[in-house]
This record gives sequence, structure tokens and C-alpha cells, in this order.
Amino acid sequence: MIALVGMSGGVDSSTAALLLKEAGWEVIGLHLIISPWQEEARSRFEYIADVLKVPVLEIDASGLFDELVVEPFLDAYRKGFTPNPCVLCNERLKFAILTSQADKLGAKYVATGHYATIVEKDGGLFLARAKDRSKDQSYVLYRLPRSWLSGIVFPLSNWDKEMVRRRAGEAFGDVFDGVRDSRDICFIQEKLPHFLSRRLGCERGPIVTKDGTKLGEHKGLFCYTVGQRKGLNLSGGPWYVMRLDLDQNAVVVGRKEDLTVRRIVCCDPHWHEEPKVERIYLAQHRYRTSPVEVMVQREGSSFLAEAAKECFMAVAPGQSLVVYDQTRVIGGGIIERSERGGVNI
Repeated sequence: MIALVGMSGGVDSSTAALLLKEAGWEVIGLHLIISPWQEEARSRFEYIADVLKVPVLEIDASGLFDELVVEPFLDAYRKGFTPNPCVLCNERLKFAILTSQADKLGAKYVATGHYATIVEKDGGLFLARAKDRSKDQSYVLYRLPRSWLSGIVFPLSNWDKEMVRRRAGEAFGDVFDGVRDSRDICFIQEKLPHFLSRRLGCERGPIVTKDGTKLGEHKGLFCYTVGQRKGLNLSGGPWYVMRLDLDQNAVVVGRKEDLTVRRIVCCDPHWHEEPKVERIYLAQHRYRTSPVEVMVQREGSSFLAEAAKECFMAVAPGQSLVVYDQTRVIGGGIIERSERGGVNI
């Protein structure tokens, strides 16, 4: 069997290629050039490909990456949202290019170093959580079409990070020593507020409480996100960012209890399975948060998730809400707003 493996030069994708090779697969490596900061990773990719004796294909996707990932990322911040670029990148760029190139090369499968699983239920395939929950990446993969799943392999689905690093060390020596795990925003080499200020400008404005009392001045709306506590430099704290008011150019702050919400409204949904009314699901509103039990209700081109017991905490518009049936992804959407018992946040 032939697999086209997305190889970034990182330990995860390199180990994924190694495991497939050891299992008898014919492996072809695909390296996407998306940023000028990739030279070190590119050198590692070339070394790994040489060790594994696999042919490689390089594609300059930097222009597409700017168009499909970076610009929508900036547009979301212009609207006061806090986007997750990995969600868009996996759907629109990485897996789109992998599947397209696999068809051209006659490869039936594509593979990556993501920590996720593909499971079968009722004769169909579904995306699901990986064994290592601390590294699970099903959240950022939820928008992959189900039609693609029959041609996707996740070799690390049953591995944890310690096992991966140990196996990589055995196969590739010290090439990954001192190499940090990939970051959520791989295309930014500086602090996020600096990047956003440089690309979007920086207009100062007031930091106010929910009743309008001014407590200080912010450095620019783009420097803040819902739930943020550090960097506010306000007396009488702790204070937390509740929301960003674009009309008033104001950062609205409150206490920790003000961040709890019962309802989340999402747009641009992507479903693997139609959610059932009155069914209890699990919903995750940030990449690294614990899921909350919810009931889901479709509302035209949007949907509402209402907490069944425990409330959501620090919900940021622009992030994704991913809905699970236990460990199986049934779908999700982009968070538009949240509500506290009928009061919009």
C-alpha cells in the first residue's frame, strides 16, 4: 500500500512515516513550504527522508497559506474574534493538498503525525480522539470531510508523546534533541500581540467594567482575548477579559464568575452526523479545555449548544465548538456568541 505522508520535519510526522515504513507501506513524503521560518525544519525533513530512504515531494504553498489561513486569521481579529488557524489550515490547506497530490500519484492513502483516531460505527467512518488525551488533536481536525476519512491514516493514534520521542531517538539519533513541540500558530515567530499590532495597527482605548467604569487603558483590542487575566495591570483584581467592544474600542472586564455561560451559538457548522435533540453530548470550546455536557439544537445555518450541568468558562467568539459523542466527533462550528441564561455576552 502506498501512503503520501505529510512530513513537516517534526518528531511526530517523522515517526508516523517511520511506523508506516516499518509496517511495510510504500511511503512518499510531502513537505509543504508555508513560511520563511522553516529552514531548520526543512533540513530535518531532508535528513529523515534520507534515513528512511523515501522519495520526497516539496510544494511551495506559501501563497495559498496566506490566502486561505493568514488573511482569514487577521480578518477574524478585525471582527473582535479569537480564531484558531489550525482548524482552517487542516481543512483548507494541508489535507486538501495531501488528498489532491495522492490522487495524482496513485497513492490510496494519506497520513500525518496528528494524534487522532478513525473509528467505524454503523458501517461508517468517524473521526475520534487519540489514546493520548493530553495530545489529542481531533479538535483541530473536525472540519475534515467524512468522505476523506477512508483514505486517511493516523499512525500515532495509539501512541503517547513519550513513546514517540523514544522511538524517534532510536531511529534518528539526536536530531530532535532540544526541538520544541509545534506551536498552535506556527507562522508567527514573535509574540502574538506584536504580530497583530504590526499587521492590523494598534489603537489604544479604555478598559472598563461591565457597568462602564473605566479602570485603565488597553494597548489595542487585538492584544486581548476572552478569559485573559495576565497583562491587564489593573488594581482591585483579579480581573478577566469578558469581551471586546469594537464599537467603543473598549476591553470589558469582570470577575471570574462573569466568564461562566450556559449557551453557545455557532455558525458555519460542519456535521459528521446529525445531532439528536435531547441527546447529551460533550462539547469542547477551546483546544485545551475539558469538555462540557450539552444538548444541541439546530437553528437553520447555526446551532445552539446548552450546558446540561457544568457551565462553559471563558468562551471566545472565533474559536470552534467541537461536539463529541463520548470520544467520537459528530461535528462543530465557529463560535459566534455566548449567553448567560438569555443574556448575550
